[in-house]
Amino acid sequence: MRLFVALPFPEDVKNRLMKTGQELLASCRSANLTKKENLHLTLAFIGETNDHRSAIRALSGIEQSAFSLTLKGSGHFGDLYWVGVEKNEALLQLMKKTQTSLRTAGFPIEQRENIPHVTIARRVETDRPPKIAFDEITFPCHAFHLMVSERIGGKLTYRSLYRKDLTPLC
Repeated sequence: MRLFVALPFPEDVKNRLMKTGQELLASCRSANLTKKENLHLTLAFIGETNDHRSAIRALSGIEQSAFSLTLKGSGHFGDLYWVGVEKNEALLQLMKKTQTSLRTAGFPIEQRENIPHVTIARRVETDRPPKIAFDEITFPCHAFHLMVSERIGGKLTYRSLYRKDLTPLC
């Protein structure tokens, strides 16, 4: 199974991201938009493994307080279009803890710099890169999930295998 660790989004945030994706699609020849239910922020990519129990054990030991996250700005890496994440020390700390715990458990987590972003479309075909307008939105992050990526009926589907709650703020 193909595993990754992700922060989920509230419905209102997913709705805003989908609106941005639809606006992008209207300004280009074609694009493969991320499905609403698949929108997330990746904390760590594990890849192919059958050992999800070790991943759950590694993630269960992570302790961190809940925090707020702000999405703002946009851009693209080639034909992949994304919405940006405002610099956030709590997010970076959670990413580091997640990746370190998984490496300690024996998972080959890449050590390259990860630029936090939310993928809204892949394989965007356009004559010139369109401008994407995404107004800033801030929301609370209360948990992260171990996710499995599967093809079901030919469609990419993400499913949560484990949820780890963050410590509530007082």
